[in-house]
Amino acid sequence: MDTTHAFVTATTMREPLYVMATRGRESNMLYVDTAYDPDVPTAHERATAMDPSLVLEQVLTRSSADLSATEMRERERDNSINLARLEAERAAVLAVHQRRRANVAARDSATREL
Repeated sequence: MDTTHAFVTATTMREPLYVMATRGRESNMLYVDTAYDPDVPTAHERATAMDPSLVLEQVLTRSSADLSATEMRERERDNSINLARLEAERAAVLAVHQRRRANVAARDSATREL
């Protein structure tokens, strides 16, 4: 009997799932972890059980395949008008600028003391 048995978690990607679900000639068995917690030692609360179909939906929406140049261009175009991303980039630029100003002020202060 040629059967595939595969364990699927919330972090499984779409492409490996396809391989898992199509390699057995007789049957393909998917065991879906409905309470997956990738980092149990640092978890703040117990993992809550999810419906297996929701776990599989998440897996199907996540791809590990490389994007084509056209897909990448479209994604970056969409991100260029994403307000949350623009605000995060602005905050990062301001933080770098403030660190540089603090470093210059500290260097100038040290120079004056000499």
